Amino acid sequence: MNQQQNSQPLNYERLKLHTEAQINLSNKKIEELENLINKYKYIQDQIEILPNKTTHKTHVKFGSLAFFEGKIIHTNEFLVLLGDNYFVERSHTQTIEILQRQIQKMMEKKNNFEALIQDLQKKLSFINEMIQLKNDYGNFEILEFEENENENENNQNENENENENRK
Repeated sequence: MNQQQNSQPLNYERLKLHTEAQINLSNKKIEELENLINKYKYIQDQIEILPNKTTHKTHVKFGSLAFFEGKIIHTNEFLVLLGDNYFVERSHTQTIEILQRQIQKMMEKKNNFEALIQDLQKKLSFINEMIQLKNDYGNFEILEFEENENENENNQNENENENENRK
């Protein structure tokens, strides 16, 4: 059997800090995704209202200090960003479908981050247990043993040969 030993012992405190940083980063990503999802849902709600009339009166921003009265015409036509600065003109229903797909993708990403956080919290609790053991019992080293598949096959063949010889 081969023994695999690290030249430096594990620094559990550093590993704990790194894991906590990953959890914090994942929480920030979830918060950003939740904000984006809310913005997309708001846009979706606004888009659903627009086709009810053929024109809508609004204030149009002109520069940083001025607004003028204006009208929104062609209320069933939308310019949609597909990604990488690719825009396409779509109808009301097509735009809603695109928004729903984007919201769904963001929800999946959010769920993936939540699952990652759960895994990281399990890892963190294990690290805390290891730190507690280290504090209780002093320095100790965890050795991992690896067995090669060839060694396993050789051992099985030897056991089979021994069994045959016994018969």
